[in-house]
Amino acid sequence: MGTIRPDPTTDHEHARLTSREDAVMSCLLKGLLYKEAANELGVSYSAIHKHQHNNFRKLRAGNRTEAILQWQNSLRRLARAEEAVPLGV
Repeated sequence: MGTIRPDPTTDHEHARLTSREDAVMSCLLKGLLYKEAANELGVSYSAIHKHQHNNFRKLRAGNRTEAILQWQNSLRRLARAEEAVPLGV
């Protein structure tokens, strides 16, 4: 019998961010300002702001530091959950 992964759409700790939202989080983890993140990703400041607003909501974070910590914890949990699923399931 295989191990069942938690459904990421119902568990806020495993909230799925879009690839762009993940990229924004990576920029913030590096300490970039929104303007710097916008330049690095080739998008507008307002796009970064909107993605980060979505990140705060999905990660249930009140500020940038909480968002980064929640995002890192979420990535760790997802990695552990994927390791628990046997191949071929």
